Amino acid sequence: RICGGEELLAARLAGARRANLDARANEGWALIAFAAASIATGAVFAGAGADAHDDRTLWAGVGTLAWGGINALFSLFLFDLAGEVARDIEADRSARGADLVDAREDAARDQYRTATLIAVNAGLDVFYVAAGLLLFALGDLADPGDGWTFDGRDALVGYGGAKAAQGAVLLVYDVVTWLLAQDRGDRILTLG
Repeated sequence: RICGGEELLAARLAGARRANLDARANEGWALIAFAAASIATGAVFAGAGADAHDDRTLWAGVGTLAWGGINALFSLFLFDLAGEVARDIEADRSARGADLVDAREDAARDQYRTATLIAVNAGLDVFYVAAGLLLFALGDLADPGDGWTFDGRDALVGYGGAKAAQGAVLLVYDVVTWLLAQDRGDRILTLG
């Protein structure tokens, strides 16, 4: 139970939650910037590869462009587009007693859930890097005379390289945002 200062705690909790909401939006903007750069770079590489009949460059571009589009879509989940979280923050300003304790614990739990989800995504990023490197190696090491090779060797090299590069950047992004979300949850629990 919180003794005294509940109005101050409710205001601090609202301020912390608002800061967390803003931090997630900033993380969303960072992902959108990476997505836009990937889309633009991918389009240039795909166009150059198509013009030069260079499958490695073409598929590196197609892969980079596609991953950019996927990242742009995922970035939307980092914003409070419907304003639901902002409304909850304002509603919790009037919480007192057990409701205030519950609001603080719920806010911390939300950050920890976010951190867990991002940690899982970081694991997927490792898979993307490994799969991309495997595709790159399979395409690069395949010998046209070994019987199992197909005409898509250069496509494997190009797309595999793009997938590994995207996964590596996303791994860094996800590890940073994972740690930030964990820290936000910890800071909420220390409010008092």
